[in-house]
Amino acid sequence: MKVALVSDYPLDEYLSYGFQQNWSTPRGIYDSLINSSRASEVKFYPFPFINDLDNYPFREILKDIDNKIFKPDIIFYMACGPRNDSMFSKNFFQEPKLVVDLGDEPQTKGFNLQRAMNADVVLTPDRECYNFYRSLGYNTIHTGQWADTNLYKPDENIKTIHGVVSSMKGDRGNIIPYLQKKLGNNFLIETDIEPEKNALLYQLGKIVFQKSRFNEVTRRIFEGMATKKLVITDKLPPHKRLDLFFKEDEEIVLYETKKEALQKIKYYLRNEQEREEIAENGYKKVIRHYSNENIINYLL
Repeated sequence: MKVALVSDYPLDEYLSYGFQQNWSTPRGIYDSLINSSRASEVKFYPFPFINDLDNYPFREILKDIDNKIFKPDIIFYMACGPRNDSMFSKNFFQEPKLVVDLGDEPQTKGFNLQRAMNADVVLTPDRECYNFYRSLGYNTIHTGQWADTNLYKPDENIKTIHGVVSSMKGDRGNIIPYLQKKLGNNFLIETDIEPEKNALLYQLGKIVFQKSRFNEVTRRIFEGMATKKLVITDKLPPHKRLDLFFKEDEEIVLYETKKEALQKIKYYLRNEQEREEIAENGYKKVIRHYSNENIINYLL
């Protein structure tokens, strides 16, 4: 099976190497596709954010098809925010299956309506978006998120030196300064770090802490679990269905207020056995169901 992968990465890397050089979520998918026995050939097309390059990857795919260089069976578009991607459509690609991953929903839903309508298969991490697309008759899968377990993984050679770690960025309300004040050096947050450093940060901590901004199921939950760390995150509204992915107090720990978050952090820092049991359960769940390889195998 031949797969064309489309995502946002630098044009010069495509022209020089044919694929993205540094790690990203799409680059992790590319590596998994390359290593999959079910994918006979993979090409990685960029979608640079340059106004005069509208529909660039889809024009490149059509050019390769016309020149008999590469004819994909699947076009896997990892949608990347506001782009003119009107050629991602059966009007231009009658034979390949069109698959779109809408991994930043619900916050990017407004960019995705046309993409979802044009796709054969829609992947979304958000339950509300899933229900919406299904109500329109679209073939939609509620994937949650996934972790690249080649990067986010346990490492027994790395000594745990921090209590709580986080790599959240953006406005999370007053919970972060509150926890920093209460926990002091036991709470380390690093933002805008490279993926490799992000994985190391999680490996250095006992607990990975998370708070959503849009009531979204964040990828950080899955990546934290993939490093075999206890994940403590905010309790989402029931209709978001986080419970479809993880069992509370067995695979994940949830909080509703900043005081409850602090209470649970202190409890699990004191109770190592319980903390590691939940971390182990979460790790097994991610490895079994929510790794790059799982998504690729399911897709192909």
